[in-house]
Amino acid sequence: MMSLRAFEAAARHLSFTRAAIELNLTQTAISHQIKNLEDLLQVKLFVRNANMIALTEVGEVYLRSVRAAIIDLLPPVGSGPAEPPARFCRRSRLCK
Repeated sequence: MMSLRAFEAAARHLSFTRAAIELNLTQTAISHQIKNLEDLLQVKLFVRNANMIALTEVGEVYLRSVRAAIIDLLPPVGSGPAEPPARFCRRSRLCK
């Protein structure tokens, strides 16, 4: 999931550095996440030139899919906050 978040942020900003700032990671971590994703998919998602990046055609198509998937994972608007997870006490009794 982190690779998808890194890809979406880098694609939106067209910058690994700005994506890193947004996700509170290093630029190197973003670069590694993107490289891992490209290796997994066996395609290049970005064209890298000196201090610039641009999406490839495949990257543009994949970005639309990633954004749709992220939206699908979000809770419906107006559904309220998620219930906090239950806490367990000693001997597996549910705490209140």
